[in-house]
Amino acid sequence: MERSKPNRSETAVNEDHFSSNRLLRRLKGAWRYCRYHYLLGARQQQVINRLKERELAEAQARKLERNLPKRAPEGQSTIMKSLLQICAACAIIGILIVGGKLLDLGGLPKLPISHSFRVSMLDSSGLVLQVHNTSNAKFFYVMTARNKRLNQVNHKSFTLGADEWQELGLLEAGWSFKTGEQVWIESEGYLPAYFTVP
Repeated sequence: MERSKPNRSETAVNEDHFSSNRLLRRLKGAWRYCRYHYLLGARQQQVINRLKERELAEAQARKLERNLPKRAPEGQSTIMKSLLQICAACAIIGILIVGGKLLDLGGLPKLPISHSFRVSMLDSSGLVLQVHNTSNAKFFYVMTARNKRLNQVNHKSFTLGADEWQELGLLEAGWSFKTGEQVWIESEGYLPAYFTVP
């Protein structure tokens, strides 16, 4: 039995179909890539906005503390004490409400990481943070370091696969950790990990 050769028009149709499928796959891949990076940027912006709101609340609390009188006159001491107690109660309630909205702590699991510090080889007075993902899933993290004495803040986002670890120091984050600094590590859907540099 003789095989018939496909005519030229059938070959052209098959090549068009093949190239349009290839183009469709490329477009889908490009769409996934753009969507992932858009969502990644949106998540980073949410975390940065939360941190800015937290810093603003702390600055307002410090300003309130500075504006309180140091000593009340003798006749007004009981009125001032009760007024201060009311203000303190309102401030605590406000902090709890704002803190609950900022962190959304209701029933979230603990962030599956462990951390340690080692001496930096580039800055002998500084430390390098070592973060280890203790779970078997990949996570996107945002690390925030704050030095209250120098009034400086640093943000670094990074991704860790299952059971991976990463060091964050001068080279990776542009930050050399000093004793007493506050560090937050956050990931969506988990309680943030908060600790102080030893």
